[in-house]
Amino acid sequence: RSWLHISDAVALFEKLLSIRENITINIGHPQFETITYMAKKMCAYAEVSEEIIRYEELPEKMTLTKMASFRLQNNLFNHALKISLEKGIKLVMDKVKQRLK
Repeated sequence: RSWLHISDAVALFEKLLSIRENITINIGHPQFETITYMAKKMCAYAEVSEEIIRYEELPEKMTLTKMASFRLQNNLFNHALKISLEKGIKLVMDKVKQRLK
């Protein structure tokens, strides 16, 4: 999966508003990671055991691997994403911790 921090998503959506033609554009982060990878990173950041991760059977029609192309995103906007995957995890986890206080 491609995980994109909301601040980068908003910046890309704002750029999409300038397009006057009807085209399909994938937006996302070029670094693809699994949900398991993300869950383990979140556990590590929160300093909790990975044993809390629950694994479930996926629905039959679920696409197991998605590798979207962001060629149009890059060509049209030449937009460098500002939030790395690791920084995005930290930002989200910090916000969750703050809200749970």
